[in-house]
Amino acid sequence: MSDRLSPGPDAKARYKALGEKEFQTFFDEIPSPAMRSVAQYLPSVDGFRKTSLAGIGKRKTALARKIGMASANDRDFNGLYLIWRTWIDANFESPKAIHELMDSLEEAADKQASAEERPPNDRTACRCPSAEAQRRVVTKSLYPRAN
Repeated sequence: MSDRLSPGPDAKARYKALGEKEFQTFFDEIPSPAMRSVAQYLPSVDGFRKTSLAGIGKRKTALARKIGMASANDRDFNGLYLIWRTWIDANFESPKAIHELMDSLEEAADKQASAEERPPNDRTACRCPSAEAQRRVVTKSLYPRAN
């Protein structure tokens, strides 16, 4: 799993368009015990303990508010990402398979980004498979009968 996520301008615009209420509704779909594991990554709120139920509620509200603002930073987006991963654990029967797929996609995206950062004369740049080839590898490993 990536330790940091930096969404692009298009993703930030979509987050802003969703609004605080939609994020709060999404956050509320995660059981409180599961939220305790990511509470430390949420924005601080004075006067509340990080892992108390009231503190977690206030922290979720603060994050929902911050995500839609232009001042949202990488820490806020990392908190959102971790909440999303926690939501997967709480709402799917096979979260491990989903996390493995997401990890594979993130690794492929990281490889693609690092290949794009290399100078054109770098001999290893031509060895990086295309995004389509990476997708086929992931698809074949998860769905052996798929073409």
